Amino acid sequence: MREETIAVLYSVPDVVWGFVDLSRDPVYERLPPEAHRFCVQMALEIGSAAAFSEKDTFSGDARAWAEGLGMRIVEIHEGVTVQGAYAFPAGAELDLGLRAVILHGDHIEALTELLNRAGLNVQPETVAGWHVMHEGFHFLESSRLGWTFDRLARLDAGESFRLPARIRVRRTSEIAAHRFVKDLAGLSFLPCLLDWLWAYRHEPLALVRKVVAAWQTEKTLPITPPS
Repeated sequence: MREETIAVLYSVPDVVWGFVDLSRDPVYERLPPEAHRFCVQMALEIGSAAAFSEKDTFSGDARAWAEGLGMRIVEIHEGVTVQGAYAFPAGAELDLGLRAVILHGDHIEALTELLNRAGLNVQPETVAGWHVMHEGFHFLESSRLGWTFDRLARLDAGESFRLPARIRVRRTSEIAAHRFVKDLAGLSFLPCLLDWLWAYRHEPLALVRKVVAAWQTEKTLPITPPS
């Protein structure tokens, strides 16, 4: 993956990455176009607000922060499973029953190698920390904040549209978690970039085209602040 391609992707605004990531939601095609901006903007704001609330308890050590929330960190090594073209990674998962973040160490190491080839220069422990923070946000959603997709379902954007009844845009929780990690860790990019780099690691120009299309769409939609 060429460094100039990565440099372009690092410069993409959060809201555009939000549009790209929202396209992974199963209900995406059922949403009116103006709902896309609403979902992305609100998810980003929720993630930032949560990060601000955690600043005083976060020392820079993601594992210590998660343990302070009452979570355990479990690392497993089962190899890297490749599920075909455009498969997204599973670097970590949250087990609410065990109150644990499960880190998939082999995948995190493979992702770190990819990022270093792209010029990011990070260590596996740093990448693992981003995953811990991401799952920690979901833990906060489950225990304190409420799930982002449920919170958005109770909002509307005034007279312009309402989210269709009974629809939960679950990808908004992921977008919020990415902004949470970005703000808490002080990153310069929305870390959903990591997922997309992995999924498109063999065709980075296809990813650039996807991002450009999302950017063009984002510019044409009206701003729809919540009422």
